[in-house]
Amino acid sequence: MQPRDHLEHLRDHLEHLRDHLEHLLIVLRERDVPITRDDVQWAFDAPNTKDTVVEWVKEHLGADTLLSKEELDLYASKGRAAETQNID
Repeated sequence: MQPRDHLEHLRDHLEHLRDHLEHLLIVLRERDVPITRDDVQWAFDAPNTKDTVVEWVKEHLGADTLLSKEELDLYASKGRAAETQNID
């Protein structure tokens, strides 16, 4: 691989990592999870975890695996209603 090709490959890989980090942060923020970039950035930077964390984000943080904010709110309100009924 030529040095220029290698540099381009590294640049693409870093952009790929950054995209998945941003996706994770958006999902957390939308669900009011108090985790910041500083809390998770290391996992995307560390050579022994970055590939695993990217695969986890791709597998578990998609539209087919996450509740929307509205679905989450509905689920939480039904849970509170059920708890209230159990207390009475």
